[in-house]
Order: sequence, then structure tokens, then C-alpha cells
Amino acid sequence: MREPERFKKRLKAFKKMEFLGFMPDSADYNDLIEAIAKSKNMARAEEILRDLMRRRKFSPDLKTYTRDCLS
Repeated sequence: MREPERFKKRLKAFKKMEFLGFMPDSADYNDLIEAIAKSKNMARAEEILRDLMRRRKFSPDLKTYTRDCLS
């Protein structure tokens, strides 16, 4: 599967998880950010990160910056 398709699939799963009432944790957020970053869309990854920090009160952790997410 190509990276942009993988990102779209993860974003769809993430939105469905939220719709069903599940509370994402930092691992879920990191997976989403990583998928976006691997699709070579760093601007979008940073935009999503800022949005998660603002709206979801997500605090980036070491994995956010070292798991190929934003490194």
C-alpha cells in the first residue's frame, strides 16, 4: 500500500474510533502523525499535531519526535 493510501486508511480508522466514542491515547495520536509524516506531507503532520495539542490536549512525548513521526 502506498503511503498516501496508508495515511487515508489510518485517518478514516481514527475518525471512526472517535465517532464510536473511543478515547484515543498518545499511541493512537502518534500512529496518526507517523502515517501522515511517512506520506511525505510534513506540513499536514505538523498541522494535525498542532490541532491535537490545541483541541485534544495532546502532549507530544518522546515517541512523537523519534518514531519517524516528526524526525
